[in-house]
Amino acid sequence: MEADRTRCGPGRHRGLDAGRLHVQRNPSEIVPVATALDGRQFDLVVIGGGITGAGIFRDAALRGMDVALFEKRDFASGTSSRSSKLIHGGLRYLQQGDLHLIYESVNERRRLRSLARHLVRPMGFWFPRYAGQRPGPGIMRIGLFLYEALTGFRVDARHRAFSATDTIAHVPELREDGLRGSLLYYDAATSDARLVWENIVGGEEAGGLAFNYSPVVEAERRDGWWHISIRRGEQTETVLTRTVVAAVGPWGNRALGAWIDGLDVSLRPTKGIHLVLRADRLRIPDAVAFEHPRDRRATFIIPGRHFLYCGTTDTDYDGDVDEPEVTADDAQYLLELLQWYFPEADISEQDVVATWAGLRPLVQEAGKSAYQTSREHQIVEPAPCFFSIEGGKLTTYRLMAAEAVDAAQKRLPADRQSQLQRCQTAREPLPGARGLFDEEGLADLIARIERLCGDAELAQHLAMQYGTRFVHVWPYIEAQPRRLAQGLPWTEGELTYIVEHERVAEVEDVLLRRTELYYQAPSELNAIAEAVADMLADRHDWSPGDRAAALQRWHERVQRGLAFRERGDGAT
Repeated sequence: MEADRTRCGPGRHRGLDAGRLHVQRNPSEIVPVATALDGRQFDLVVIGGGITGAGIFRDAALRGMDVALFEKRDFASGTSSRSSKLIHGGLRYLQQGDLHLIYESVNERRRLRSLARHLVRPMGFWFPRYAGQRPGPGIMRIGLFLYEALTGFRVDARHRAFSATDTIAHVPELREDGLRGSLLYYDAATSDARLVWENIVGGEEAGGLAFNYSPVVEAERRDGWWHISIRRGEQTETVLTRTVVAAVGPWGNRALGAWIDGLDVSLRPTKGIHLVLRADRLRIPDAVAFEHPRDRRATFIIPGRHFLYCGTTDTDYDGDVDEPEVTADDAQYLLELLQWYFPEADISEQDVVATWAGLRPLVQEAGKSAYQTSREHQIVEPAPCFFSIEGGKLTTYRLMAAEAVDAAQKRLPADRQSQLQRCQTAREPLPGARGLFDEEGLADLIARIERLCGDAELAQHLAMQYGTRFVHVWPYIEAQPRRLAQGLPWTEGELTYIVEHERVAEVEDVLLRRTELYYQAPSELNAIAEAVADMLADRHDWSPGDRAAALQRWHERVQRGLAFRERGDGAT
């Protein structure tokens, strides 16, 4: 396909720059798993491979820092794959008067729509208003005007008001009794775990080193360097670094307390859960936002890619940080929401095909409920040249990362600082978005892939999953084109690519994070998991016992997601 070379500004073109599609390398070609680390020196070590850590890693690498990232489990295995998958300003923060956070968030949303165009997509939200709900539609329209004004009205589309009749025409199963009308406004949605992975890839392309399943086991400062010991497989290696940034989310106190005397991370972990339904269970064209009938909390149901998900809760949490679970009370709270707003749909716990629960690492604020606690972030330096970043939200990860790297960069020797660039991430696209200068460029990419494969659904899928990096995946799909599930675009070839090139070590790495097949294909899930286990066994030279143990871990993970049906214990 010829790229559209119509000029639209100095030094750039509209549409898809086809010349940039083949310059990127696969991650497995950038950082070999066997890379020796013992004794290596870095400007910065990042602890934690969630979205904040991955953003810090990429930012530092783009500035020219010698940087390494270490994650104890899989990339995005904690909070960053268990979010509401939204890149949003936070309309509810208007009620709390948190204009600074809204301003940051809506402008980061606009930026990410450009820098991660294939992953961050516009999402319409219908907001039905019922008799007795406050504020009414008029005040809500003023609030939405302000929401859009904070971006300078640079939004995908302006909000609109609809009558009750028109609302039902668009959302036909919605409760009609008392409906006064609705408002339609726009935010954005993303695949949170893929966003993490693209930041990892981008940081490695810029020269950084990132390792999952590599827990930091010791950190000690001597002679102006931090000595960081990492366990990789059966070996422990030690690297030296001038600075450290810990981006460990709700693991803050536990992870850092062993290394820093007197550490007091002022975190307030709160739990948010989501219920997953089959895509055809409700007829909704876009997301629908609600006030929960019990306590007026902001809640929603969102059409993901081939599934629906409903969220979320916001409750204080003091349980197992590694594996927060959905309780019967959690699930009942969201089922109550769905039953009230969609009374004719008769949704019950048997309609729930999967769940997830994540923890928000909020900064403690006295006198506020979990729901009222701000999503602002803070960066602290509890020991010389050792920083911890706390709080924040998915939407503002890039901004948080820039501030963290700024802080670390100032602690480097002056001659080293002079060799480094300033933050590049405000204008440098993520790897899969390179060459996609606007929506026309993304449409051109989809059309190009469709001409290649002859399948509109597969073309859309590859463009949204990989962007311009689809060229790495396509040869695998050509070689193994068989679909994994009816009505879904996933192929055996794509799973082979993921296993060979995206650093996966467990079945859940593939089915929960590199893909969302856990949510999309409940009927075929067991067969797909068996196939993934076979691929991993070949890749990692597993014994039959290793393969069986990996499948057992996966099945236990699936069972935990639906255990709320049996428990009914109200545990938190």
